[in-house]
Amino acid sequence: MRRVLRAPRRLEAQIKALLFAYLDKEIKAPQPVWQGQARLEEVNAKIAELMEQYRTGLSGSIVFPMIRRLEGERNDLQTEQASFNKIKARKQITLTGEWDDLDLYAKREVIQSVIEAVVIRPTARPGLYDPSRVDVIPLQ
Repeated sequence: MRRVLRAPRRLEAQIKALLFAYLDKEIKAPQPVWQGQARLEEVNAKIAELMEQYRTGLSGSIVFPMIRRLEGERNDLQTEQASFNKIKARKQITLTGEWDDLDLYAKREVIQSVIEAVVIRPTARPGLYDPSRVDVIPLQ
């Protein structure tokens, strides 16, 4: 039976160091802005304008097919906006206590917020820990 890694504590220390370096780094990213807001406002204005035209005498056979098309686009835009807001509202995960005091699930949550995968490449010399074999793939 082949073991994937003979030095799990060294790997854990390496990942922990990378994780802390990332979390300690101050990130000054600009607040993301949803790009569809202008179009959503435009669609809402067109719907309101068409309804006003209908109230003033424009035929329903002309107005309502156009409104149905615009409402479909508005629904798509609102769904997209809801997804964007959900992602934007995610709280930043910070270490409020000592790492060693966190339970396994809290550590996992912190790691999964930063790291997507850890890939350990094979080696020709088993038994020796080589940190250059470890590739950490950050979450994007």
